[in-house]
Order: sequence, then C-alpha cells, then structure tokens
Amino acid sequence: MAKKILIASGDSWTGGTHRDKPNSYPYWPEILADKLNMDYINFGRGGKGNEFIYNKMVDALCVTKTKRVGLAICLWSKFDRWDLCKWTFRSPGINDPQAHYPYMVEQQFRTEVELLRRDKFVNAIYENKDLVNETYSLLKSIRWFHAFQNHCELQNIPYLQMQGFRPTHIIKKEFFDCPQFDFIDDNKFIGWPIYEEIGGKSMWDKLDEVDPKQVELRVSKEDLHPNDRGHEYMAEVFYEKYSKSYG
Repeated sequence: MAKKILIASGDSWTGGTHRDKPNSYPYWPEILADKLNMDYINFGRGGKGNEFIYNKMVDALCVTKTKRVGLAICLWSKFDRWDLCKWTFRSPGINDPQAHYPYMVEQQFRTEVELLRRDKFVNAIYENKDLVNETYSLLKSIRWFHAFQNHCELQNIPYLQMQGFRPTHIIKKEFFDCPQFDFIDDNKFIGWPIYEEIGGKSMWDKLDEVDPKQVELRVSKEDLHPNDRGHEYMAEVFYEKYSKSYG
C-alpha cells in the first residue's frame, strides 16, 4: 500500500534559501515525514510570501488524491511579502528597518532589464503608500490562514499551520476585529494568536525558548535561519501537535 503524503508549504524556513543548491541536511518536512512514516512534498521556497504559500498548498491538495494526503502544513511567512507573477517584493512598514529596501527573491537569476523593471514598479508602490500598508498585509494573511483551514476541513484533510517569523509590527485593533479572527482553530494553528504579547507564539519564538542566545538552533548570528538541529526541533514541534490533534 502506498504511503500517505505530507505536503508542506512555506518560505526558506521550509524549503531553503537557494533553489539551485540542495540542502546540506534534511529540513523539517523530510524529518517529520520520516517520523510519521509518510512520503513528502516540499513546496517551500526562499523569500516567498503567504500568497505563494497558500497557492502552492491548495493547488497541490487539488491535484493529489485526498485519501493519500496524510497531513498538510503551512509555515507562514512575513506579512509584508507581496507575491507577484515572477517575483516577490516587500511592502513598506514602519517598524521593520529593512522594509523600504527593494526586495526580490532569486535576484541572481534575473536579467538587468528585469531588475530595472522591478525597481520601477517597487518605487511606484513606495511612492503611493495608500496602495499597501501593514494592516492590509496582515489581514490578507489571516484570510489565507482561514481559507487554508476551510479547504482542509471541507476535504477532511489533516492539517496544521503556524506563523514562522515573529510579527514585525505592533498589534493593531484590526487584528482582533478581523472577521476571520474567531474562526481560526487554535487546536490546529500552533501558537495562535501569533503575538507573544497576548499569549501567542511563532516558530521563531519556539526556537528562542530553547535557544535564547540563538547559537544552537540557528545557522549563525548573521544568518538566523534554523540549522540542522533547528529543523529537527521544528519537526518535533509539529510532531507533538499532530500526535495530540490526530493521534
């Protein structure tokens, strides 16, 4: 009998930072799949935002036979990442010192013409800040959280989700007033409501709980991506929650 499939979607914390270089150690989807005796498909891709994460996951669930999906997991990215057709840029934000830098994933794979076109577009967005803002970006993500949850529940697919990065902006009233807020199932969303100040947690917070100096579970002080032990710990976080929710 064919094994069940674990489907994972996320950014570099799920799929690595370079699409052309294989990971030097297994990432959490592979580790978790082994723990659960499942095959796995990893749609994580460095630098991507939550629209990409949601789209890749739901597309995969729609083309995979439901009975074969053993578990679907989204590890969500930063709210300020905006996914377009070929690239991702970061929208302006007042509390993130890097938010105003032009940003595009896989920049080394782009031509000079594409980079110039990107810069022109991003500058236009920054000059018209009424087009995007922190609150709008946050609320878009919550809608994707809820939509992913609804898709899995409608198809009777086991699922988990979690915020990867710690939110970079302050808690706003709109977060609590969001129509989807009370519909998020905190039994399946690890760390909901995501902000540590109100009892929530991100995966970043979970890593810092056991490694507050960020030296054992991170690549380096300059690169705070999880290392091999970090991915083992992340897999354990999901495994424990899966065991409680579906075991």
